[in-house]
Amino acid sequence: MNLYECRYGDEEWISYVFAETPGKAKSLFNAFWGFGEYVDVRIRFIGKSDAIEMPSVVDRESHKDYPAVLALCDGYVEEVTE
Repeated sequence: MNLYECRYGDEEWISYVFAETPGKAKSLFNAFWGFGEYVDVRIRFIGKSDAIEMPSVVDRESHKDYPAVLALCDGYVEEVTE
């Protein structure tokens, strides 16, 4: 499964998405967050993981696929709200 970094337009926050193709990553991300337009989703390929078999959006450190994200990149930094 491929890992993609996804965001809306020029937003600073991101989510990681495991998907087979860039189009599927965009679709999963947009369906999960649902407040932007599909055409506004920007993606960047990070790498491949043989450990992940199901497409998923990694939205926090407690997500079951987060260790694979750490193995492929610097990891997800959750937004801190005060």
